[in-house]
Amino acid sequence: MKTKMILKVFLALFCFITYSNTSLAQTKTITQPTPSQVGRATPEMVAERRTNHLKTQLNLNDEQFAKVKSLMLDQEKKRRIERENMQKGEGLAKGKDSSENNKKIITEKMKSILNAEQFKKFMDMEKKNEEIRNSRLENNKNITN
Repeated sequence: MKTKMILKVFLALFCFITYSNTSLAQTKTITQPTPSQVGRATPEMVAERRTNHLKTQLNLNDEQFAKVKSLMLDQEKKRRIERENMQKGEGLAKGKDSSENNKKIITEKMKSILNAEQFKKFMDMEKKNEEIRNSRLENNKNITN
């Protein structure tokens, strides 16, 4: 009889500890926006995130950081306006041309902001990102076909 009672107490204690651990594991602190939140990010948030990434990758000084942040903010605002226009059906024909033009503008301005070593690394990063985008597009085409 005593062993059954002890067994029930241990079982109840085990269930309580297991339940409390799983409920604690469900809480987490969000430091970075989740993919679903990125769509709702403001142009300022996007520019800040991109600039911080470039700061760590390219070792930007404070002056370069300010200039790059300003450039990224301007480009993000333009991109948002173009996206809205495309969703309204305006400017569908010039979408890719505009995107290419924006890339050229960013490249020219980044060249004037960065030193030679930083610019080379920036271009390598852009090339790698372009390859990733192209492979994703290719994978999406293969999935739909």
